[in-house]
Amino acid sequence: MTPAFKLQPLLNYRVLLENRARQELLETLAQEAELERTISAGRHALTAQQAEFETRRDDGIGLQELLLYENSLRRQAEQLKKLLGQAEKLRHTIEQRRQSLVEASKDRKLLEKLREKKAAEHRQELLRQEMVQLDELALRRDKEVL
Repeated sequence: MTPAFKLQPLLNYRVLLENRARQELLETLAQEAELERTISAGRHALTAQQAEFETRRDDGIGLQELLLYENSLRRQAEQLKKLLGQAEKLRHTIEQRRQSLVEASKDRKLLEKLREKKAAEHRQELLRQEMVQLDELALRRDKEVL
């Protein structure tokens, strides 16, 4: 029977921390995917409006409509720039969370290796004790035979 691992509560805590780090990373990756979809849609809308503007401009439009298109295009471009900035910040956060997950995994693995080492040492000690008992039995038997 293997004795209880004295650091099991700490190992349980490390597993919990690793799971939290993994969950935070997954949530951030989902946010990134959603933001990328929004950016893609924004780029598509901007491109479509630019094409419409160029077509209308070539057909001849009034100054009022020209200004409306320019303002709209500028607002969309600014919004897209803002979204790209958010995406960059999110990528930085993702990298930090990946590092946190790596560290949490290392900490957990270290304690698991220690637990395995202690269990192996315990098995070796049991084998050694068994050998000592077998040697003692053999000596007793030899004495009884003589």
